[in-house]
Amino acid sequence: MENDDFQKILELHKKYLLGKDGGKMANLKDADLQGAEMDRAELECANLRNANLRSANLRGTNLRSADMRGADLVNAKLKGANLERVNLAGANLSGARLEGACMMRANLTEAKLTGANLEGADLICATLKDAKLMDACLKSAAMTGAYLTGVNLEGATMPDGKQYDPAVHTTEMLSG
Repeated sequence: MENDDFQKILELHKKYLLGKDGGKMANLKDADLQGAEMDRAELECANLRNANLRSANLRGTNLRSADMRGADLVNAKLKGANLERVNLAGANLSGARLEGACMMRANLTEAKLTGANLEGADLICATLKDAKLMDACLKSAAMTGAYLTGVNLEGATMPDGKQYDPAVHTTEMLSG
């Protein structure tokens, strides 16, 4: 996607969020935004379903309540991003940088987070059903109320800073 086209979509989306005339919700479904610089973009409620966001810079971006089902976020930079209530079901976030991201009530059902860095992330009440978090870093992550049925934590660094041990780190203990 051309940068001018993308900037126009962001401009119209901002108007949409503010309830201004001429505003239009951002529809970036299936968009190729690989490597895009979207630092601190305002994409609340946007449609990014199946978008290619590989290696994109989304640091500090507001993606609250966005539809990102099936999105490709491999190696994306989402440090400090607002992902509250975002739908990331089936998304691939392998190797993503999510340090300090707010992911409260996010839907990460069947998401791939292999090798992702979620240090200090807020996963309170997030749904991680059947998610793959192998070798992920969850150090200091808040996980109270998180739904963890079927989650794979093999090799992950847990909120207590220790390597995942199924005898010590039960899903009941993690979700509080």
